Amino acid sequence: MEGTNEMSVEYPFFSFAAPPRTGCDHFIEACRIAGLGKTDRIDAIRHFPRNNDGKHLRVSLVRHPCQWLGSVYAALNDFGTESSPNMHGIGTAFIVLDKSTFDDFVRSYLQMSPTGVSCLFDQYKADTRLRSEDMPWCLLELFETFEVPKVLLGLVETYWRSKVFDVVPEWTPHLYQQVLDAEWEFCEAYDYY
Repeated sequence: MEGTNEMSVEYPFFSFAAPPRTGCDHFIEACRIAGLGKTDRIDAIRHFPRNNDGKHLRVSLVRHPCQWLGSVYAALNDFGTESSPNMHGIGTAFIVLDKSTFDDFVRSYLQMSPTGVSCLFDQYKADTRLRSEDMPWCLLELFETFEVPKVLLGLVETYWRSKVFDVVPEWTPHLYQQVLDAEWEFCEAYDYY
């Protein structure tokens, strides 16, 4: 990606970009509530510019690979193809997987792209990555670092707790383990088990 395609979200203290289905929309809204500015979701899923001037911390989100795959499968069934704004940025490697059933989707993933989740997340060359599962606490800690007023932190926490997150399909245990085995480096790096 060159030029305008590489444009992460620029906040006063850090830059933000993350793959879709990680909680980007909630992160952006939390930043707005914290007084850091308003932005568009489409900017958040773009990659960081290649050149970093070193002045801004690059923040991204990660999500458990099985939870992420389940979310993508559910979204593909709800929204259809990548042409839907809700699916923008998923990547064709996931769009083309067999969507007949969730098990077929996972088997197709393991056959065609068994480390595709970690590859997608690695494309976001971040300085720090917050686990979606650790929200809102890790986000509140980040905001505290930048001295966001406590009253706004309270509003962010209240907002985050009011969110309903997607329900992912039920996993067949052996397929769940196969995804963990295929993505073991990613899982080990982020303490996903």
